Amino acid sequence: MTSATLPPADRGPRPAKFWPHDLAFGLAPFLLVIQALIWFFYLPLGLRGVADFRSFYTGAYMIRTGHGGELYDFETQMRFHRQLLPEAAARSSVTMNHPAYEELLFLPLSMLPYRGAFWIFFTVNLALLAVSLRLLWPYLCRMTDRWSWFPVLVCAEFFPLSRTILQGQDSILLLALLCAAFVLLEREQPMAAGLLVGCGMFRYQIVIPIVVLYMLWRRWRFVAGFTVSTALAACVSLLMVGIHGAIAYAKYTHAVSLGMATEGDMMRYNISPLTMLNLRGLISGVLWGRASHFWTQALIFAASALVILLASRLKPSLPLAIVAASLVSYHFLAHDASIWIIPIFAALCGTSVSEALLGVGMLIGPFAAINLAEGIHSHAYLGAIPLLGLFLLKLAIGQNADFGCRHVPELKTLVSVPTPPAKP
Repeated sequence: MTSATLPPADRGPRPAKFWPHDLAFGLAPFLLVIQALIWFFYLPLGLRGVADFRSFYTGAYMIRTGHGGELYDFETQMRFHRQLLPEAAARSSVTMNHPAYEELLFLPLSMLPYRGAFWIFFTVNLALLAVSLRLLWPYLCRMTDRWSWFPVLVCAEFFPLSRTILQGQDSILLLALLCAAFVLLEREQPMAAGLLVGCGMFRYQIVIPIVVLYMLWRRWRFVAGFTVSTALAACVSLLMVGIHGAIAYAKYTHAVSLGMATEGDMMRYNISPLTMLNLRGLISGVLWGRASHFWTQALIFAASALVILLASRLKPSLPLAIVAASLVSYHFLAHDASIWIIPIFAALCGTSVSEALLGVGMLIGPFAAINLAEGIHSHAYLGAIPLLGLFLLKLAIGQNADFGCRHVPELKTLVSVPTPPAKP
């Protein structure tokens, strides 16, 4: 079993020029200038605590000082924010909303001053990005044949990666886990791949749809590995926060998902569906002020179920699963789109011009979230349009589609060696 339907080696050499690649190169100066401005503006803010990293830092501090049971109490989190980072707390509220086991990564950092902890995690994110690229590199021959540093350029152009690093978010950690899972699936080790994807339960809204697809594809060894690591993560989280903390987390999750009915709710938690690059964002953006909260939620649920059902009828593919999971993920902000690097690379390494153009669109789309993702009235959801387009294209071309690339074939597979005639 492989994780993707890959281009067969007998298609012959790829043309030296592929104009969607030229488009990616041509956009580079503009996108890199925007990225430089983003770094210039946001890095000083992050160092002062105005970044998502403070939620992990504060949560780890609470657990380390014996307040794990109150980890998901909004007022208690705000009190600790004001104590540790008063300037940042005065500007906006960012709360810890991930399963508690993830805080094990941040416990050592909570012993350091915030600024030092931020720089360490900043470096960790860069290292994880390098590991992700290294894992995928052997499968990117159609990009590296054009220019050896092409994949690095694409990463430098991609806003979600910058946002993750500058905000101190954990989305690149999930990217690294998915890249490793992709490689393991290519090596026909599905249970190990499932174990790694299960470790990403700190982004359960993304990895659960992935495993649902693998269940529908009847890839039971992958599902078994996912179940093992998920169960372990759940047990560790329960030990860290207790029953009371687990109940509080369930209530909090409901409040920031189905309970997000008014603008007051959105302002309280600093979350809006319009900031989300998924079906929830697109449907909320179209129906904003035109339909009730109930009917909006009903349409989101129906559209999400349809996406999973349609994806389940295609060949098993981790890049495809990432596209579908991103669409149906109920909570998906700009930094979460870091995992799009996998389907973007897959699209740019294919032979379809339409697919490659949508990959370039996914490279550009998340810029819609710049300077808007903090407000409840955002147009970040527009960044999901290329993602939806890529999914629809995969449905249109169906089982004959390639979604990914393979190792550079051995020289002997590229050279046609005449077979000697059989002896009479």
